[in-house]
Amino acid sequence: KQTLRVESSWTIETVYGPLIKTKAVMPSIVYELETEVKEARDGDTRFDFRITKVTTTPSKEVKPAQAEGVKKAADSLKGSAGSFSIGARGIVEDFAIDAPSSASLFLSDMVDQIKQAIRLSSLPLPAEPVGKGAKWTATQVVEQRTAKIRHTSTFELVGVKGERVRATSIYAAETPKQTLKLPGSSSDAPLELHELDFFGDSKGAWRLNKLGPASASEHTLTGFKMTATAPKVEVVVMALDTTLEVKAQP
Repeated sequence: KQTLRVESSWTIETVYGPLIKTKAVMPSIVYELETEVKEARDGDTRFDFRITKVTTTPSKEVKPAQAEGVKKAADSLKGSAGSFSIGARGIVEDFAIDAPSSASLFLSDMVDQIKQAIRLSSLPLPAEPVGKGAKWTATQVVEQRTAKIRHTSTFELVGVKGERVRATSIYAAETPKQTLKLPGSSSDAPLELHELDFFGDSKGAWRLNKLGPASASEHTLTGFKMTATAPKVEVVVMALDTTLEVKAQP
């Protein structure tokens, strides 16, 4: 069993057509996740987890509507359970969670944060033994705001001490054109995703003999360029700026 503490901060910018532009600073959030190994077989390990605590902290830059919406989503997320598996190379797969199905966009973003925090908790390892200074890549398909993203991380091993390793990584992504239906949208019409820009990096110290880093953090910036067809045809651009920090509790 292991408890993970996850802290997030995020900002959302949206542009509708040529005239309307909004920027929203969201409350910072602390999640606590209790994880437990349920099965280990042939190099794969299956975990169950439960979200035991979700705390939101608005700053003076957070507007009341965002503070209320995020708190409501946080309250509905507390107690949710799920599962995931980690392969022999440390790559997280088969993530599932029983979050409320009538999700708002706030709740959808928070579930995405939990998914990414669990991925950040496990360091993907190279196929061959390596030493300090080595570089390797790992590719996973991740989902953000329902968009499927082919996410490639380039890692560098910067230190090794016993069962603890320190590494950094730089992210890149490829995303095919696809149709999105954003959670909580007032329109039934889907959005056509034409372009997605994704940048990010991470750093941390991971303990190879247990789940969860001593400390790991990442910063990502995702830009969506889409076309809406209702209530009128217009270009919609969204930018999601997120910082995550994950620690395994002693």
